[in-house]
Amino acid sequence: MASQSSPIANPALTPQSIDVPIKHCTETLNIKCLDIQPKIYLRTGLNDEQLRKNVADTLLISLPEPHSAAANNQITALATAPDEWLLITSHNDHAQILNDLNKLALDGHLLSCHDASSATSCLQLNGASVKNIFSLATEVDLDPALFSIGMCTALRFSQCSAILYRSDVTQYNVYIPRSYTAWIWSWIRAVVNTPSF
Repeated sequence: MASQSSPIANPALTPQSIDVPIKHCTETLNIKCLDIQPKIYLRTGLNDEQLRKNVADTLLISLPEPHSAAANNQITALATAPDEWLLITSHNDHAQILNDLNKLALDGHLLSCHDASSATSCLQLNGASVKNIFSLATEVDLDPALFSIGMCTALRFSQCSAILYRSDVTQYNVYIPRSYTAWIWSWIRAVVNTPSF
């Protein structure tokens, strides 16, 4: 089993994709670093329904409930808490979306939003063996029957704070602090090549 030592902050990975062969089975695991995705962190007051409606009207998307996601052509919104969302945006629309949200904050509502692009990275894991990684990386039950496509959750992933989003049948996006991306990348590559995997 791979070491569970504390994560080490390193320089961010450059965007890349690799198919990792797994020694002890016939599958491969595809890992992509999607570091260039623009992201916005958004938080509203718990009881401000009018603000949430204003945000939804601005984004042209309903803010999802906790543990779920919503998407349109510009944005994927991941609910990480009852009043918190991570917005994954397109390059073309990112600055305008951030500007529009900041205007809502000027209306006296309790709204916090900031550009999280440089602070948060994404590793995309794809392959039938991905579920085996989760049993080693987190204590959260991510059985596909319980954690269906379109669900997301905040958790500890190999001792790092992370947001996990299941975007397809065998595809998961793991959003982590950018400085730990290289550490998590190396941990995944090590763990899939242990005899117990």
